[in-house]
Amino acid sequence: MERLREAIIDGQTEALFDGLALEVQRSLDYYDRHFQQAPITHLLITPLAEPLPGLVESLSSSIGLKVRMLQLAEIVEGADKVPADQIGESVLAIGAALRSESKSL
Repeated sequence: MERLREAIIDGQTEALFDGLALEVQRSLDYYDRHFQQAPITHLLITPLAEPLPGLVESLSSSIGLKVRMLQLAEIVEGADKVPADQIGESVLAIGAALRSESKSL
């Protein structure tokens, strides 16, 4: 998070976005090579604790996918009443709470 803050303050977000796009592309390539599934066509980004202007647009142009920021209210009832900065800080806990597992024998 500190690296993110420094990049925003220094105006160096482009290099940060490029590095992130490279890592996303590597993950997509790995997925394509090792799993026999339909190709990924969309990327959802979870809300961040601190807004990062230009991230969605940069990733979309770099990796060639439809990229958008996840609107938590789409999947969690009442999330539209929670301030954006709190959603970014609690998105991992929300994801864990929504997880469901089914075990088969």
